[in-house]
Amino acid sequence: GDGIADSADNCPLIKNTNQTNTDDDSKGDACDTDDDDDALLDGADNCPLIANAGQANNDDDASGDACDTDDDNDGVNDHEDSFPKDASEYIDSDGDGVGDNSDVFPDDNSESVDTDGDGQGNNADPDDDGDGITDEQELLDGTDPLNRFSCISGCFNFDIDSNEQTQALTDGIILIRHLFGLSGESLVKDVIALNAERRSANDIIQYLTDADSELDIDGDGNADALTDGLLLLRYLFGIRGDGLITDAIAPDAQRKTAQQIEEYIDLRNLTE
Repeated sequence: GDGIADSADNCPLIKNTNQTNTDDDSKGDACDTDDDDDALLDGADNCPLIANAGQANNDDDASGDACDTDDDNDGVNDHEDSFPKDASEYIDSDGDGVGDNSDVFPDDNSESVDTDGDGQGNNADPDDDGDGITDEQELLDGTDPLNRFSCISGCFNFDIDSNEQTQALTDGIILIRHLFGLSGESLVKDVIALNAERRSANDIIQYLTDADSELDIDGDGNADALTDGLLLLRYLFGIRGDGLITDAIAPDAQRKTAQQIEEYIDLRNLTE
């Protein structure tokens, strides 16, 4: 009863007045179980009218990428989206291939990253990680020019036991014990992380001795347990502001404010 003779009807048993046939096979869409001929039945096909054999679906919604106008579901149509598969980006103002949201220099196509946050992009910066050692020298040394704690000498950090984390109950306590003059087993007992690379008391003492003035957190010319050691321990426990510095700053300290102390430790803090 669709007005089309059975002999000319691509769905003689099912009404298909317009004779729609997406895949141009012998069956119209009304009676075709695979309208797009991609070997997937329409009921299980996330794009039943457009071939999408791999069923790619970037945003895991109801529509596969082949028939989805917004593949990353960021509210920007794919044809207007410079990054149609990345929901965190959609525009690239300087055309450098890095989206504006992650591009530190969105209007400068010669730069996109500033590892040390000094305002100079890595391409122009001779010292990308700001450790005082040029990138060129780090390449010669075999160290990482993007890691301020990777150098042959002169770049200290408070990961004292070297387990790639700066922690209160290991590194913080080790420093206080060291500044109180403890050595041997008394220095390292129960405060070395299981995955630490620097484990022996001798290695710890050598590391801290080499650090020298780096341990003087408040900048009074001396590294002391009840000022510098306490400051680090509080910082690693997450204490900030006045709670960080109360009764822990030496009278002749050069760094007196919480902000100054936080900035000093942060530059030497492996866990950011």
